Amino acid sequence: MKPLKNKCNPIVLCLLLSLWMAGCASPPAPKWVSLDTSSLDGTLTLEKCLELAKNNDIQVVQWKARLDAAHAELRQSKILPNPSLGISWEDIGLEDELGAGISTTTYGISYPILFWWSYPEKIKAAKLIQLAEQTAVLSEQRQLEIEIASAYFNIIADQRKAALAEDIAKAYSELFRLARKQNQQGDISAFNLEQARLEMNKAESELKDTQATLRADQMSFAFALGADRPFYPVLSDCGEQYIHPEGISLDKKELTADDLNAALQKDYDYMSKQIAADYAASKLRIEKLNAIPLVDVSGSAGKKASPEGDSTTYSLDIPIPLFDRNQAGIERAYTELRTAQAEEEKARRDAITKITTSWEQYRALSWRWEQYSSSSRQLAEKNSKTAARLYEMGMLSYMEMLRSQSEYKNTQMEAVDNWRDLCTTSWTLSAILGK
Repeated sequence: MKPLKNKCNPIVLCLLLSLWMAGCASPPAPKWVSLDTSSLDGTLTLEKCLELAKNNDIQVVQWKARLDAAHAELRQSKILPNPSLGISWEDIGLEDELGAGISTTTYGISYPILFWWSYPEKIKAAKLIQLAEQTAVLSEQRQLEIEIASAYFNIIADQRKAALAEDIAKAYSELFRLARKQNQQGDISAFNLEQARLEMNKAESELKDTQATLRADQMSFAFALGADRPFYPVLSDCGEQYIHPEGISLDKKELTADDLNAALQKDYDYMSKQIAADYAASKLRIEKLNAIPLVDVSGSAGKKASPEGDSTTYSLDIPIPLFDRNQAGIERAYTELRTAQAEEEKARRDAITKITTSWEQYRALSWRWEQYSSSSRQLAEKNSKTAARLYEMGMLSYMEMLRSQSEYKNTQMEAVDNWRDLCTTSWTLSAILGK
């Protein structure tokens, strides 16, 4: 017998090549660049604020990383399975004429030849994962727009209240000056004079409170836009631009079934639950396919080197599902599907509730705004001016005049609050309806 020659060099080279291909460098860490506060100079429009918020470096990196991860998952699902290299060495306990040991070496390549049994379904599941991540990012972007718009309208309201508080403080200061003059003339009592002083002090205190609230909200807004240091942006007053959402008429008393169905098709939360239910159904199909483990069938071909000579070997490994037919996996997938379907229905009902509630709030706030803009605010302003004139003429008591001024102040502040709530609800409704 001839001693067995070393035939393992190609195998060693393949192993080394595999190890080299498996190595990969770590990706570089992201470079964080906060928002340059010079971008917040001047008066900012809502569109500019939304642009700054969407370009916030942290959120952009997070969204991109999640989308990249979902895309990588899809790419991975399309990759074909790797072959396996099998090597065995056996010392048969004999020696050749030179006294060297005689051995048998077998090596071969095996491959899961029926991997395609569940291959298409796994790709479909990965596509659903990617779609779910895309929908989640769109939902977060929409929610970000709503939050930024809500904060924007709130700061505009703060700016209006600060301007109103300053005018009111000046008015009460003037009333106190007039009351002091009339007290010196004996026209009003010392009690009325002290009441005028109290109202003036309250107006000055409210002015400081509104200014402090404005600065706090401005600073929080700057951080929300991506700044990493205190800043107090001034926002452009949008007037009545966003009071009524585009394409929505108040002539409707209620939303129709077509309106609700159209809104549901644009509700990302509901869409996410639909995708989750589809993904659960795909997983169930995969588990059913695994009941017959064809994907585990593997065939191999190789060479066997023995003292008698070289030979070719073939083998086929077929698992027999005699006992384990993936019963637990199928039942678990059924449970996950039922849960996902229940969550889908709950999301549908929640979406309809959110849409109809926002619609009713918008109608109620619109009616109230019409009252403030057309009658209540104008009437309160007229009564205030009339009361001040009658007081100067001595035809109205000081307390009656103060009551009229207080009603006018409260009406103005309520109108600002109503404007803020209406703009916020209008913007939210537009986002929900996908306008």
